[in-house]
Amino acid sequence: MFCGQRSANLWKPDFGERRECDVGLNASDPCCYSSREPIGIQCRLKPNQQCSPSQGLCCSSGCVFKTSGLLCEEDSECRMKSMCTGTSATCPQPAAKPNMTLCSLGTRVCLNGECSRSLCVLHSLEQCDCPGENKKEKCHMCCQQRGNPNTCASTTSSVLSMYFKGQRVALVPGSPCHKNQGYCDHFQTCRLLDADGPIARLKNSFLNLREFDDVADWMKAHWWAILLGILGVSAVMAGTVCLFGHTLESVDREETTR
Repeated sequence: MFCGQRSANLWKPDFGERRECDVGLNASDPCCYSSREPIGIQCRLKPNQQCSPSQGLCCSSGCVFKTSGLLCEEDSECRMKSMCTGTSATCPQPAAKPNMTLCSLGTRVCLNGECSRSLCVLHSLEQCDCPGENKKEKCHMCCQQRGNPNTCASTTSSVLSMYFKGQRVALVPGSPCHKNQGYCDHFQTCRLLDADGPIARLKNSFLNLREFDDVADWMKAHWWAILLGILGVSAVMAGTVCLFGHTLESVDREETTR
């Protein structure tokens, strides 16, 4: 990235370019020289300025580091809030919350600061596709003993009551269900995906191609319809030509008589 592209990565070793800050073409910025300036001072801090807001959230509009302890990033499901240090423009990387902290509406747990593991892991189980054909139950959280699909059951079942006390844990909308052949909607119901898609449905409704492999087969079976269509279009075109020809002849006669 070169000066003026406002990249967060201010050091590009491939080009030996050192950018202290980057405000693009904003020549009126009080903290940083813009990319309009001569090479050598562009994307550098202006004299007596401590930092630039382009360097991070912990630099004020007055070009000085923000006060130590000032909040620069709110906490998230798996990370603590972060505070400015008073000695740097960048907001420190927030510390991770303890592993196995619940996240994603209670359906997952945190690991190393990321909401990445299923709730089942909290009880040394693994998530599985809920058994049965009930579309509502397909959007329950189901767990099984590791490597034993026969033990797969919903959190509401008596089998897992010692872990979940019969509480129903619904998968978040958009989660895959039914062996990844569907998704959970906002009503916690598993909706199967249509493999054909809307275009194929539209094609089938108009052309009734379900029993044919392709359009060529349809054309062979309905050659008479195609022939009638061609004849009909030809007749319309011929009629249009005749009508316009007759109109032009009438106009010519009127002009001649004048």
